[in-house]
Amino acid sequence: MKHFAYALLNFVLPGSAYIFLRERVVFGSLVLVSELILWFAALPASIEDAVNQSLDNFQIAEWLPVIAAILLFSVAFAVDAFAISKNKK
Repeated sequence: MKHFAYALLNFVLPGSAYIFLRERVVFGSLVLVSELILWFAALPASIEDAVNQSLDNFQIAEWLPVIAAILLFSVAFAVDAFAISKNKK
């Protein structure tokens, strides 16, 4: 069960499971910091732009590649954390 917890942790906050597992700590820290910068700096501006657009002009298709990329990114880190936690003695 703990393997799934590490996978979920790395899915929600990519890089954090590496820090908890004490594997690839520098890499995990860099990923976590970059993710936090993305969420707190870049994303709010994008959301504000989207909110200010009228519903007639808003195209969900413009956001689908971004959403897909973020989900794929998170799934990759979750799978990696699961594998590392299973192999950790």
